[in-house]
Amino acid sequence: MRPNFTQICGLFFFFNILVGYSQVTLNASLGSPTGSYSNLKETFDRINDGTHQGDITIQITADITENVTAVLNNSGAGFSNYTSVTITPSGGAPRIVSGNLASNGLIYLNGADYVTIDGLNTLGNALIFENENPAAPTIKFSSNSNASENNLITNCTILGATSSSYSGVILFQWASNNVLSDNVIGPFSNNNPANLIYAGYFYAGDSNFNSITGNDLSDYGNSSATRAAAIYLEYGTNWTINNNTIFQSSARSFNNPSFNRYYGIYVRNGSGHQINNNIIGYSSASQTGITQIDLSGAASSVDLYPIHFTSDGSTESNIENNVISEFSISGTTQHIGFYPIFYEGTYNSSASILRNARISNNLVGSETKPNAITLNTGGNMRFRAILLGNPGSSLNYLYDVTINNNRIGGIQVPTTGSSLGYFNGITTKGYAGSIVRVTENTIGFPSAPIQIGDNPTSSQYSYSGIYVSYNGYEHVTLEGNTIQNLRSYSTNYSSQGIELFKYNPTNTYVITDNTVRSLQAEGELSGIKSNYNPSGSLYADNKIYDLLSNHNTYGMYLGEKSSTIARNFIHSLVTTDNTRSVAGIYMRSFSAPVNTVKNNIVSLGSDALGSALNNSAIYGIYDNTNGASSDYYFNTVSIHGTGNSGNQNSYGFYRVYSNYNSVIKNNLFANSRTNTGATGNHYAIRLRNNTSLTIDSNTYYASSPDGVLGQFNSSNHSTLGSWQSATGQDLNSLESDPQLNEANGTAPEGYLPINLEQGEAISGITTDFYVGPRNNPPYMGALESLYTLNSTITANPGSITADGSSTASIIVQLFDANNNPILTGGETVTINTSLGSISG
Repeated sequence: MRPNFTQICGLFFFFNILVGYSQVTLNASLGSPTGSYSNLKETFDRINDGTHQGDITIQITADITENVTAVLNNSGAGFSNYTSVTITPSGGAPRIVSGNLASNGLIYLNGADYVTIDGLNTLGNALIFENENPAAPTIKFSSNSNASENNLITNCTILGATSSSYSGVILFQWASNNVLSDNVIGPFSNNNPANLIYAGYFYAGDSNFNSITGNDLSDYGNSSATRAAAIYLEYGTNWTINNNTIFQSSARSFNNPSFNRYYGIYVRNGSGHQINNNIIGYSSASQTGITQIDLSGAASSVDLYPIHFTSDGSTESNIENNVISEFSISGTTQHIGFYPIFYEGTYNSSASILRNARISNNLVGSETKPNAITLNTGGNMRFRAILLGNPGSSLNYLYDVTINNNRIGGIQVPTTGSSLGYFNGITTKGYAGSIVRVTENTIGFPSAPIQIGDNPTSSQYSYSGIYVSYNGYEHVTLEGNTIQNLRSYSTNYSSQGIELFKYNPTNTYVITDNTVRSLQAEGELSGIKSNYNPSGSLYADNKIYDLLSNHNTYGMYLGEKSSTIARNFIHSLVTTDNTRSVAGIYMRSFSAPVNTVKNNIVSLGSDALGSALNNSAIYGIYDNTNGASSDYYFNTVSIHGTGNSGNQNSYGFYRVYSNYNSVIKNNLFANSRTNTGATGNHYAIRLRNNTSLTIDSNTYYASSPDGVLGQFNSSNHSTLGSWQSATGQDLNSLESDPQLNEANGTAPEGYLPINLEQGEAISGITTDFYVGPRNNPPYMGALESLYTLNSTITANPGSITADGSSTASIIVQLFDANNNPILTGGETVTINTSLGSISG
């Protein structure tokens, strides 16, 4: 019998009901094995009432509009009894689950565990979740009775519009051991959420051990919120935030007059967090374009933190291998602070907790591109690239932190109407007992310089490459860092490669093996500067050169007591203002005990290309210690070049005061500077009286016709005999041309004299500039010798029969002080042997 038209229509209508109803299909290992539902809300309801049990798989076969929040309870709540739930799309097309739902949002995992939502992104399958309601998240992990744990959301697109500063597109409340991986998380339409991922305080419990990995997080921050964050985490421990990209795909304006904080990643409380391999900035996940932020309508003061982390625990946390680049921040009159990596103790947490962290291998800005990060506003501008502690706060915390191998460059702060625009590459401030290691970092690059200002200004447009902050009391080690290619435009404020700004701290500094070079400033400039008498510190093996300012220029400007300054190499310091001066080592102290300045090499009188300073006062070593003492041993000072105008003097060694003990021995002070149009005198040494002074066994040289051996008080003395009569000392000193190998060289070995002169043995000083052994008696100056023999001597063959006639080729390799080979090849050495003795 053939079906009639009514039967066909009825079947067609029934089929369409089934198709419309079956947007979700389910399979279960226990309970009812299959199910078909129109949305996730109905599907979860059937799991919650125990209809489907065991291992459950859910496939979304068509787009879904949720009219009520889809809530999945934890297994064991009521009749619910499942082992796992897996949700995927199917059908080879993107599936959209959407809604306009307040309160708990689109999907609510209410204590649910072992849920996997996988968008797959294969064979055309994709899964998109959208909640357009500004009052709720899109996906929520929470419970009042059980933490949501061991869930995975991966390969999905999750969009939302929540405007609250205390929520996010994804919301965690008492949820642990969950993973968000390889998702795209962003705004619904143009409704930018305040936060993308939010895990805040929840009375039932903290959220711990969650992982946010490999996600693209974009386009957050809305007009009604007072802050914005891609990831905002409070009261959790041991989170992993790795391999995410965080960016704004188009220019973002913040017009709320109460908006005052912008974060990429914000972590507050806890410890053991891993924040690694994230890329923050640009305007795409593929690192093209730039994140542009306009703060013209925001609060009067706005701070931006791409990574902000405060800790109240002792488990080590890591901030490593992150890239923060391609930002353009602008305002009108706003004060803007930009702090790419910020780590501190949590506000009001115990200062005695030892907070452990490692901040390593991060890139702020660029190594190759200028202006990778720019600030521009009429208000004050503060840029601190890596900030440990808060110099603006009276609070201090206890740290054990390593800041290692970070790169900072390509930064510009233009001159505006602002009264303040400064830059710190790395800043530290810690509680007494803190240990901070800042090692192998590079701040500034030739192709990506750091420029603070672009026109001269009397306002504070200045920099400190590394800044150890006032009111910090940590033990700091600065080792192996390179600070280079920085320029400032303030005429009234000083800039420094390294600045140590403390008042009588209880802990010491170790400042070793740093390179400070190619710095420029309109104002005063120092390679390394310490203030307020740090005690018992070590400044050793630093290289400072190619500094240029329009003011006074110092290699090292040190306010010290009981410190050691050793084996530093300082050269090529320049001032472009003929009324100013340059000084290699400037010692300044007002309290005992003694400092020791030894085995240093200072060479002044020309720039890094060898061009002479035309007319400026030059001081190799400037002793301005009053009421304290600095002793000087085995230093080599070379003053050279030609003055072509003016009447500026130059000095190998210059001492201001006379009312303190000091010892000056075994130094080499050579001044070969001459005049061609200038009228200044060029001294090997200048002293003011000799009260409590011991000076002997030095070599002095001042070349004619413009050289003067010494100035004692206001009297010049051109011969050693006259000098000895005036001072009553220096009986074993010499007046001699040391014949330096290269008097204005840019390598230490150039300062070994051809004419070596013996001094006297000094107790406790048994090595030279290269830490090679000194003879007894030793030679004067920083260098005892240049070359060392390689400890390995190669013989071929390695062994021979002692028959009295066999030969072997012995290769002896010589190395210079920088471990570069200076001679290769071999000598054939015949060793004649006989029983009982060997000679060769």
